[in-house]
Amino acid sequence: NIGPDNASYIKSQAGFADYYTGYGWYGQLTLMDPFLGYQLYMVNEDEFTYPSGNVLSVRPQENIISINNNVSTWNVNPHDYEFNGSATIEVIIDGAKINKKDYYLAAFDGEECVGLAKSYQFLLNDLYIFGLMMYNDKEHAFLTFKLYDTDNNRYIDLKQQLNFDSDMHLGNGLNPMLF
Repeated sequence: NIGPDNASYIKSQAGFADYYTGYGWYGQLTLMDPFLGYQLYMVNEDEFTYPSGNVLSVRPQENIISINNNVSTWNVNPHDYEFNGSATIEVIIDGAKINKKDYYLAAFDGEECVGLAKSYQFLLNDLYIFGLMMYNDKEHAFLTFKLYDTDNNRYIDLKQQLNFDSDMHLGNGLNPMLF
């Protein structure tokens, strides 16, 4: 019951969503659980009540993200980390935009996988993007990235690097970061 266009971003430990004028909320965070915590970025001061009506909840183990195949295993459990941040990312490989849902983007702090997202087509502009939550036990860290192409079972080291900052929110579906 927050007024229209009065909030821009919400995140939990395991997902986030951005608010788009004329459309509403869009992102991995589709349901709120009254037993979990959230950060809500407001445009103006407002008051709201949650929950109202029937509530659905998600069991924490459903938030564990992983890729398991014969080459490598990437696992991320958001509940293992103190800090998180998010980025909405579009990836271009050899001059071509990713244009299918068969890719995973992973963030690494050294050898540890600290973020993992599958590509999806954003409804408002048809771009294929990644809504990537990244995690760490440090408020600031240096991250590198790899891409996994499920169709060709190949891994691609990306040149992009990023300074992780706790609570960062980079890009959105209409203006994603470009890797």
